[in-house]
Amino acid sequence: MAAVVLPDASNGGAPMAMRAQADELLLVYFGYTNCPDVCPTTMADVGRAIKDLPTDLGPRVDVAMVSLDPERDTPDRLTQFLAYFFARSHALRATDELQLADAAAAFGVRWEVEPHQAGESYKLSHTAVTYAVDDTGTVLVEWPFGTDHQLIQSDLAILLTR
Repeated sequence: MAAVVLPDASNGGAPMAMRAQADELLLVYFGYTNCPDVCPTTMADVGRAIKDLPTDLGPRVDVAMVSLDPERDTPDRLTQFLAYFFARSHALRATDELQLADAAAAFGVRWEVEPHQAGESYKLSHTAVTYAVDDTGTVLVEWPFGTDHQLIQSDLAILLTR
C-alpha cells in the first residue's frame, strides 16, 4: 500500500506520510477525542505497551492518531489528547472529507457520524483497530480493541528486533 498522507496538526498541519521512519514502527489509530471509552482505553493500552518495552526499543515506536471527528477535534484538542498518553505522537486531522475517507479506506476503517445540526451533540461509531506500520507503509500487525497491552508489547518487541 502506498503511504497515506494527512495533515499533522501537532506539526503545524505539515503533511505526514503514514509510514515509520527507517528501523522504527508507526502505530496508527483512527478515533476521536470525545470517545467515552474505546479510544482512551486503546491509547492507554498502547502507551503502556510502549512504556514497558526495553529502553532501546521504546523510542523506536511512534504513534499517529487520525481524527474521525474533525468537527470537534481541533488541532489543539487532538494534540493535547495524545500528549496525555505519549511523549512522541502525531495528531492527524483532515478537514477534507474525501481525504479522510481515502485514508480510512486504505486501512479498511469504517465510521459513521450520527446526523446532527452544527453545534448539536452527536455520536460517532468506528472501527477500533491499531495498526503497526513499517517504513514502506505496510501494515504488519493489527490489534483490535481489547488486545492486552502485554501482547502488543510482545509483538512490538518481535517486530523491532527482526
